[in-house]
Amino acid sequence: MSFARKSQCFFRVGACLFAIALTAPATIVSAQESEGETQTADPVPSADAPAEAGATSGDPIVVTGSRITTGGFTAATPTSVIGSEQIDTVAPTRIDDALRLVPAFSTTGNGVARAISSSTVTADLRNIGPQRTLLLVNGRRHVPTSPDGTVDLSVIPSILISRTEVVTGGASASWGSDAVSGVINLILKNDLEGLQGVAQAGISKYSDADNQMVGLAYGTRFAQGRGHILVGGEYSRSSGVGMTPYRPRPWVGRGVAGNPSYATNGLPANIYADDVRRTDLWEGGLVTSGPLRGTTFLPNGQTGQFGYGQTFTNRMIGGTDNYTEIINPGGNLVQPFDRRSVMARLSYDITDRLNLFAEGTYARAISEGRAAEPRQQGSVTGNPTCSATIIPGGQTGNVLVPISNPFLSDAFREQAAAAGVTCFNFGRSLRENGLGAVRSRIGSPSVYRGVVGADLDLGNWNVNAYFQYGRNRFVQEYEGQINMPNYRKAIDAVQSGDQIVCRVNADGSTANDDAACVPFNLFGFGSPSPEAIAYITGTSRFDLVTKQRVAAISANGDVFDNWAGTISAAFGAEYRRESIDATSDPLSQANQWQSGSRQPVAGSYDVKEVFGEVNVPLLKDAVIARSFDLNLAARYTDYSTSGGVVTWKVGASWELTDSLRLRATRSRDIRAGNFSELFAPETVSRQNVRDPRRSTTYTTQVLSLGNPELDPEKADTITAGAVYQPDWAGGLRLSVDYYRIKIRGLIGTISANEVLERCYIDNLPQFCSLVTTAGNSPTGDISNVTVRFENLDSLKTEGIDFEAAYRTPLDRVFGDGSGNLSVRLMGTYLKSLAITAANTATTEESAGEYVTPHWRATGLITHEIGRIATTLDLRWLEGGKIDNSFVVGAGALNTININDTKNTFYTSVNLTYDISPDADGSREVFLRVNNLFDVAPPFPDQQSPMFDQIGRAYRLGVRFSI
Repeated sequence: MSFARKSQCFFRVGACLFAIALTAPATIVSAQESEGETQTADPVPSADAPAEAGATSGDPIVVTGSRITTGGFTAATPTSVIGSEQIDTVAPTRIDDALRLVPAFSTTGNGVARAISSSTVTADLRNIGPQRTLLLVNGRRHVPTSPDGTVDLSVIPSILISRTEVVTGGASASWGSDAVSGVINLILKNDLEGLQGVAQAGISKYSDADNQMVGLAYGTRFAQGRGHILVGGEYSRSSGVGMTPYRPRPWVGRGVAGNPSYATNGLPANIYADDVRRTDLWEGGLVTSGPLRGTTFLPNGQTGQFGYGQTFTNRMIGGTDNYTEIINPGGNLVQPFDRRSVMARLSYDITDRLNLFAEGTYARAISEGRAAEPRQQGSVTGNPTCSATIIPGGQTGNVLVPISNPFLSDAFREQAAAAGVTCFNFGRSLRENGLGAVRSRIGSPSVYRGVVGADLDLGNWNVNAYFQYGRNRFVQEYEGQINMPNYRKAIDAVQSGDQIVCRVNADGSTANDDAACVPFNLFGFGSPSPEAIAYITGTSRFDLVTKQRVAAISANGDVFDNWAGTISAAFGAEYRRESIDATSDPLSQANQWQSGSRQPVAGSYDVKEVFGEVNVPLLKDAVIARSFDLNLAARYTDYSTSGGVVTWKVGASWELTDSLRLRATRSRDIRAGNFSELFAPETVSRQNVRDPRRSTTYTTQVLSLGNPELDPEKADTITAGAVYQPDWAGGLRLSVDYYRIKIRGLIGTISANEVLERCYIDNLPQFCSLVTTAGNSPTGDISNVTVRFENLDSLKTEGIDFEAAYRTPLDRVFGDGSGNLSVRLMGTYLKSLAITAANTATTEESAGEYVTPHWRATGLITHEIGRIATTLDLRWLEGGKIDNSFVVGAGALNTININDTKNTFYTSVNLTYDISPDADGSREVFLRVNNLFDVAPPFPDQQSPMFDQIGRAYRLGVRFSI
């Protein structure tokens, strides 16, 4: 785009906004008092009065729903607030513990998943992806902590947060790209005076997930009040939940058995059960086919018989063996984490009108846990007897072993020869010391962020300018990874004289010799030598550095008065440059690890933005309304990767009476591709996939990669609602809001399973081109699936949010000394959450599934009496379908035995006792019991972050302020 065209776009954005404002005749009318200014801190903050939640004295009124902070209007965009009192109530180890109180908020991340995972936690509004939720700190972006542009919430010290404002509507025009589903703005205690601290420790009823957290915050004024300094920090850790042999079955795992014979055996094609296990793996090795099928290998050359249950190809339900492989083996059920963060803010009034400020942050957030142990796979290369080796990614992924392998006992060889067996399929998991669960280290060992800026007070106008620099280093290490070339050489053992050696060192050729190769004994748990284990294992490494530079200037203030009030406006410009540079180890670059081989990547982009916003009061004390305000915003954004795009918002706030206000917004929001989506190189992993041709689940190779040709996605958002605060009800406030978001050109990938469904169920050639089968046969096992980022057709989500808040003294009902009651209830109804991958593809509707239920609600009920405060924390998740595409029945591919889950209801309780001499709340001890009734995740899955993974847990601590 030429400079002339860009200039025209910039000019049009500002001209359109101010033309609307200037069309109204001016008259001098005193400004309506800001709703935020007329409220004080309230332990039950309301949905649309953000300034009342935990603000400290002197804090500026920040309304995240708008850029305009003057003029006395109430933003039309729905905003929920979590104040510092409510943050304290949940005794958080990370700020996401408190954000869960907002039903529209979902915690997304791998912290609760098995296999290769971390403790990273990101914010996800509306379940449409964390990359579509913009996280701000004091109204400014934070440097991303991962390649997808998201921020790990654990790098923000919760003790410094005064309140959290959650805008649950499109906000790209006001705050910039990525705010498709909304904005989460963490407001700091900018004017804190004194010392605040917290120390707490906790543990689960199963004696795991022990955790500790300490935090300090200090603020003071200096230079006769012209200057202020805020400094604080936090340290917290959790041991996570391990491999859970001591936990009851509901906490360990359930699974699905695919039934490929559904057309003839009278059973569903998919069978969910409590005790689903593998039939193709055993800890010491297992013969998986032929006349010796079920033979297990024990230490010292002994053999046994596998305890099969009800078998469905490579899955079974039940079994009699002491050890069989469950579907989700090994690894931490909940990953541990260790985080520390320090933040400081310095401000100084150069004059009565000019304030300079600086902020600095350092954080470290690391998870060192265990991922799933490797399963044996590979081929016996160069073996003349068993030249078939394996079908890559096939149904078993087993090694084909010749009976000449010298590690086999003579007794077994004789048994095999008598049965006419010269080769056999063999399956094994690798659990020995040095193998076992892969040890992982994932996270950000160093996050730096610095901001310098100025606030200029020009009377009715305020100007803010700042420059921000952020740098994040992200590491991902897996120790105990299987080096596949070495593994293939080591398991291909032969006899050479009186020694067992690797075949590559005994074939008479020096071209392929590997002097370091140590033969690996596959047969029997504990049989591999330490030297062989060391030869086939290593550590994969991925090291990523993200840098962010932001320069911005904005102004907001009153334009003039018209017949209905003060016309206010805000405008500004922002420049942002982000870059990424990642390296990986040589074996990763060659895709030689068993899984998770990440590739180097480098790239950068810059974004230029100009925005404007205006609020125009149109009615004041009229017959049909006490007030009617129109809020308009527009932004032009120019991406170096994909060009320019305009976003806009139109909002209206209609106050019918003192008690009833209606609000509505219509917006166009955008998001361009992030580094992962644009530049991610090919990464190879192995995943379980469900073959939709025959309802069979097995492991295959999945290739993931980015796409630099992505266009920005465009979202159309509508919100409409009402706020009711009747005078007769005292402290009662009710709100309800409808929302609808439709994203066109959705940037994303569909899972490997969905690629297979779009190919084999919808018969779409663009998806079939991403699937490779063994021997390129139409009926062959799937050997490879490619998953890449695309502009998919669309995503649509629709629902209703509601909230009720009430606070009242109980004296008038129960007599003096009865204390105060505070109640806050929030809920959401999800009508639709549907993704259409292509124009003619089947729409995948997930609303109503148990991981995205139709109904969710949370509640806080607090009773304060004397020195004691008791809070009940309630969270309800409606049960739902396991999969909307399944039906209960038999005889068809989409049938299932069970397709409904029960409701999940969590009850937590927090007790606080004021031990300060004057009962002023300056010193408190508290006890929190999470998940009081030890509710397990619903059948059949425990990996969704919506559900508590730990069970009943206790936290005891102390808070103080001086």
